[in-house]
Amino acid sequence: MKSRALCITPLGKFLKLWEKGGWTFASRKVIPLCESEIESPDAVVIVPYLQDKLLIIKEFRLPLGDYEYSFPAGLVDKGESVIDAAKRELFEETGLVVTKIIKESPPVYSSAGLTDESCCYVYVECEGTPSTQHQESTEKIETL
Repeated sequence: MKSRALCITPLGKFLKLWEKGGWTFASRKVIPLCESEIESPDAVVIVPYLQDKLLIIKEFRLPLGDYEYSFPAGLVDKGESVIDAAKRELFEETGLVVTKIIKESPPVYSSAGLTDESCCYVYVECEGTPSTQHQESTEKIETL
């Protein structure tokens, strides 16, 4: 009989700790990838170009205890396409609007020994004036 993954600890709204075959790993999914045939990306990373310049953000990240420089990113909501999530997240974090989709990557796994979390990179052109107006109250993001 094939061993099934066992959810050992829910860790808040977005994360669960699972155990299977001697492995303990985190997953954002309701059913972890090792138990499912559906590979849906958890998150999106947006690589935005604004007036032929690459845009990055500076954001405080609690696990690091410091600021990091990165591309805008966020979770893909249930039923939302990767492209729609990219447009939404870019607008929420920077106030900028996507004008052209250049490319969407397949799902990428950055820490496969720890989690089944995946993200897609979406390369876009955008326009507008950077703004913090649409950020969540917990976000302190600077557009560079």
